[in-house]
Amino acid sequence: MQCPSCQFQNMPGVAVCGQCGSRLQLSGVAIAVHPPRAGRWEKRFHRWLPIGRYHALFDQLRAAVSAATPDLEAEIGRGALLRIVVPGWPQIFAGQTARGRLFFALYLATLLGGLLFAGTPVGGILLGLALATHASSILDVVYRGTHDTPSRIVYSAAFLLLVGIAVYLPVTWAVTRVALPRRILQDVPPFAAGDVVLCNQIAYRSGPADVGDVVLYLPPQLRFQRLERYMAYYQFAGERIDRVLARGGQRVEWRQRRLWVDGVPMPWTPLNPDVLPPQLNLTVPAGSLLILPTTGLPQNFSPTAAEWQQLGVVPAGSVLARVYLRYQPLSRFWIIR
Repeated sequence: MQCPSCQFQNMPGVAVCGQCGSRLQLSGVAIAVHPPRAGRWEKRFHRWLPIGRYHALFDQLRAAVSAATPDLEAEIGRGALLRIVVPGWPQIFAGQTARGRLFFALYLATLLGGLLFAGTPVGGILLGLALATHASSILDVVYRGTHDTPSRIVYSAAFLLLVGIAVYLPVTWAVTRVALPRRILQDVPPFAAGDVVLCNQIAYRSGPADVGDVVLYLPPQLRFQRLERYMAYYQFAGERIDRVLARGGQRVEWRQRRLWVDGVPMPWTPLNPDVLPPQLNLTVPAGSLLILPTTGLPQNFSPTAAEWQQLGVVPAGSVLARVYLRYQPLSRFWIIR
């Protein structure tokens, strides 16, 4: 059997050329000259996500790393440098299995704990420890590959910045689009001080908020004054959480602790109906939503019917996100409806 690479005559049945080491099985295999074509959906996917460009960018990044860090590459290898995105992976690749597993275990434990208690001080501390563990893994690689202080400082800063931009920035942006934590600072029924709720910021990109949804929104900035024994001022500003009760053009009535919209009883109420007066009649202007701020009233402030109208009518664009889950504390973990 003749080798297709060096034309050396080998014995029949030999798998590898005895002179150059090339494999001989491929020489007798029929190769299809008309490979299957990509389907319509595969073509669309490649147009939306040009993987070839990312491969080219990766090759350029690898070449830049090799050119910029010749000392590091010679000391610990290019493969270890390209694995710094996962704590402990470069150590395992370089043969330091126990060290790498320790880095990865510490990172995974602190990361999962931080996500479990997201939005709380404990969660913030655990997420900080996870980032510190990842940074320590990168510094361990750099310090083993360099021997002078200026190089260590430059390489450490460069790799930390690279990982932050390439990994943590896009991941954080993507996660907070659908699970943005908001901490409740004071007791406001049905929430208690210390509760953490999760908000979906992309829930209403395709349309306005639905009636009955609990939302995070910006109410109109208003200031009211009361003259009793002294002059008191009540300022309304900042984000609020409450339920969308009606849309523009609808007539709303609150009586007998029940909500009626255009004469039809609704199955939902504001989140804290105890602060509402016994009876209330409102009309929602076109292009607006009715969200009565029952969870955000100052203490000892009782709005009149006209003031409820001012406070509750908000532009549809004032809705920031949908609130769908009480995430903390775990004893009060539940879906918000």
